[in-house]
Amino acid sequence: MKKSTIGVSASAAARKAAMVGFGLLAGALAAFLGPAAVLAEEGGDPSTCGAEPLAIPNKKGDFDGDGHTDILWRHYQTGANTIWLMDGIAMRQSVSLDPVSTYWFAVGVDDFDGDGWQDILWRDFSTGANSIWFMNRTVLCSAAPSSPVSDYVWQIDGTGDFNGDSKADIVWRNYQTGANTVWLMDGAVRLGSIALQPVEYTGWQIEGSADFDFDGQTDLFWRNYGTGENTVWLMEGTVLRSEIHLPTLVLDGSSLNFVGAVGDYNGDGEADIVWRSFTTGANTAWLLKGANLLLAAPMSPVGELNWAMAGPR
Repeated sequence: MKKSTIGVSASAAARKAAMVGFGLLAGALAAFLGPAAVLAEEGGDPSTCGAEPLAIPNKKGDFDGDGHTDILWRHYQTGANTIWLMDGIAMRQSVSLDPVSTYWFAVGVDDFDGDGWQDILWRDFSTGANSIWFMNRTVLCSAAPSSPVSDYVWQIDGTGDFNGDSKADIVWRNYQTGANTVWLMDGAVRLGSIALQPVEYTGWQIEGSADFDFDGQTDLFWRNYGTGENTVWLMEGTVLRSEIHLPTLVLDGSSLNFVGAVGDYNGDGEADIVWRSFTTGANTAWLLKGANLLLAAPMSPVGELNWAMAGPR
């Protein structure tokens, strides 16, 4: 395995929780994660649950199967959830999902059961519980608990198919030791785990997992919020093959740009990065070709700063 060139920075282990506030409103923890229908703005159709899987799986983050990567939003004060159905970087429709207690964080959007539709991975940082919503388009068909992890220093930082079984796996990072591991999954069931190369400097955070070089493999996007450096691990399964370095984006008081979503937003088969400013509400897409920034394109702003992008990442 190649040795990573990721270097030293100040610790930022709690950045993900801090950006939206870790001790927000409490609520009931059981009812909302049971099987239920989700009502879209024009009406969800629960009869789609149990339909035949897609012949050709959707790209990561594509909820409605139109070939465009969408964006999941979560309001961390009210628990509201919304999907932006996208046409490239333009929002063409907004669909509301059921609200969820703010103890729960949406930490992944991917296809966990291999039916071609995008599902939603949830984590409760107060208890260590993990759960998956199995979706059909924007309809919640069922929900299932996954293995709990009570040690809060382990965070879910990405999802993707790392073993080629067409079902999403889960990337974990330990923000105390720098250890990284992949849970190999079959739906909500953990089959086993594979250790990735550790990165002991916990100022480096995994901010997304997607295919950055159009080779069909899930790669890992790393960001150092102390220095503004951005790096991608190009992977071969769970093995680091090489690294590419993206442009630096310094986190300053005027922009406070955080990674909101990672996915293919211009349809070229390679991952792009969507940034969200938690000072202005501006959203910007970095359209990438490998390590090259082709265009920084503005997207529809969201001035209500308690709305955070929850994926895909």
